Amino acid sequence: MGASRDVLSAKGSTFIVEQSLRERVALVTGAAAGIGYAAAKMFAAAGASVALLDADHDAVNAASETLVAEGHTTVPMKCDVSNEKEVRSVGD
Repeated sequence: MGASRDVLSAKGSTFIVEQSLRERVALVTGAAAGIGYAAAKMFAAAGASVALLDADHDAVNAASETLVAEGHTTVPMKCDVSNEKEVRSVGD
């Protein structure tokens, strides 16, 4: 079976994904806004479930709600990557 090919767009840019990410999980830091949110959205559009991590609890929840409303599967997590204890808790 050949690899599937999805075309994704974000703010005028087009990306070709050679393989579906269905049944995969992407973990994205800084996922509440900017590049992190754009990456999370691209992973979700390619079929991945996305763990959204960000130090801003309210913002990461809002980002998750937006992606879920678009039909994606997400899990928002408050995580400050400069805090070792919070980073370790992500795997628990």
